Amino acid sequence: MVERIKLLRRYSIFAVWLFMFSLGQITHASTLVVGTCKAGTSFSKIQLAVNAAPPGSTIDVCPGTYPEQVTIAESLTLQGVVSANSARAVITVPAGGFKVVTSVFTTISVAPQVLVRVGQVNITNITVDGAGNTLNGSEYLVGIFYETGSSGVVKGVTTRNQINANLGVGIWAENGSNTSHSVTIENSSVFSVDDFGILVGSNQTPPSLTAAVQQNTVQANNIGIVEYGSGGTVTNNLVITGPGGSAGIYLAPGSTGSASNNTVLVTPNGIYVSADGFSVKSNLLWDTNGAAVLLSTKGAIVESNTITLANIGIKFSCSTATVSNNFIRDSTTGLDGVPSSVVSVNSYDNVDTIRTGGCAAAAQEQPALAIFPPTTAR
Repeated sequence: MVERIKLLRRYSIFAVWLFMFSLGQITHASTLVVGTCKAGTSFSKIQLAVNAAPPGSTIDVCPGTYPEQVTIAESLTLQGVVSANSARAVITVPAGGFKVVTSVFTTISVAPQVLVRVGQVNITNITVDGAGNTLNGSEYLVGIFYETGSSGVVKGVTTRNQINANLGVGIWAENGSNTSHSVTIENSSVFSVDDFGILVGSNQTPPSLTAAVQQNTVQANNIGIVEYGSGGTVTNNLVITGPGGSAGIYLAPGSTGSASNNTVLVTPNGIYVSADGFSVKSNLLWDTNGAAVLLSTKGAIVESNTITLANIGIKFSCSTATVSNNFIRDSTTGLDGVPSSVVSVNSYDNVDTIRTGGCAAAAQEQPALAIFPPTTAR
């Protein structure tokens, strides 16, 4: 009897140890592999690896094509890797179509190709391609969607072919709660999208989303970069938009921060400022058939920008702003709709008319863009 009790105790201790060991294996962050290009725990699909990954893990995605909708609901890193002579992992449209979610801060339906729900999620060296989707224009097709409650870094990513009846967005990050979150979108490429290239937004006051949008190349049919009530910086981006669009960069009401050192090319309006007190400095704006800088705000700071080949260099729209040390050349009008009380010292070269306006009062004549739905922004 005594021996039996001792044996049971040993067995119980061993069972507890085995349970603790297996639990540790399940919860310990690790590196998982999608594809067969590397040694390690391998999966055939990205979603299978995500489902199996403990929080804090890294998922290495081998070069190849992955037709799936990926949902991430914990902190991890998703990254494409180089193998032999290949360096592109591409997430494409799944055969069964997309599950749709609702944006918290806009209440709009979104069909995301990559959905980040919670946690700190970093995505690098991945291509997301929306070509061949069968959506009918009733929801936004979004390449990468950071939902309310998530944070992370998007780096070295390409999103392309998000085309859906003017409802295509390359990268969308939002926060509709009062808990602070942050995203960084950098060194990435967005092209062939039929609405917005990059959208970062919050509906909280002050903004609960801090976004750094930097060193990206963006081509979009409507607006290249939208800061929609968020806080942060838009810096060192190259932006090109279509002739039927609205602006290269749009800074919506409620947004805070600065737009600096961006290059905006061939666009209806270069930088459209509807956010009070926003700083627009040291940008290069070229070939705009509307206004290179369009103001619909109070107290914006517009300084040291270089404007070339614009119909209007800076359009005040009879609003007050600090505008100085800008270089405007080869343009039809330098400053337009300037309140008579505003003094603005800039440099001009081959400009037909230096200044127009003389508004009696600092009335806001230019409305903010109503970008949802996008047809109201055209």
